[in-house]
Amino acid sequence: MGYGRRLLRYLTDELRRNKLLYLLLLFILMTGFVFGLAAPVSMQPESAAQCRAYVGDFLTLLPDLEVDLRSEFLRALRLNGALFAVILLSGLHPLAIPFAAAALFYKAFTLGFAASFLLAYQAGTGFWIIFCAMLPQNLLLLPFLLWLGGEAFSNALLLRRRRAAFACDTKRQLQHYGLIGLGAAAAVFFSSLLQGYFTPFLLEAFYLLL
Repeated sequence: MGYGRRLLRYLTDELRRNKLLYLLLLFILMTGFVFGLAAPVSMQPESAAQCRAYVGDFLTLLPDLEVDLRSEFLRALRLNGALFAVILLSGLHPLAIPFAAAALFYKAFTLGFAASFLLAYQAGTGFWIIFCAMLPQNLLLLPFLLWLGGEAFSNALLLRRRRAAFACDTKRQLQHYGLIGLGAAAAVFFSSLLQGYFTPFLLEAFYLLL
């Protein structure tokens, strides 16, 4: 319980100290999601029609599909792990910081793009599929990626200042950043577990109710 309070206090202080940075990263996420929602509008009509037909056919067959839970978990772990690695490594040098912003934008863009086609298929059904198949894992994953992105920005700039001043506590700063990376890695792992082993059952329950 004491550890939980300390973690909550740390996160609150971190948000207060760097609120402009986190607002910027949140803006990047929201912009990526909006661009993803709008992307099908800018597609060629033939391509958009083919994608909508593919989504429609997939959703029609979805209730009868046998999902390989382990494969879905591993696929989610690879994709989310790649984004995590890009953001984490971008915090080691100031010139790599744009990669963290690009990774957050890409994640939000793909979510918006998928949501757009699901809603275009059938607004009601698409909404509940988004709720069952996309929301649970991303409610856990996105806040931690956002937090890691903020820490990556701060760490890269802090390392630059300390190296310029020949400070002796760079090692401790990297250890602190490594602990934050472990926390975000745990979130990536558990969100992938949710996507692989939990959301298929939510979808199955949804189609049973239908």
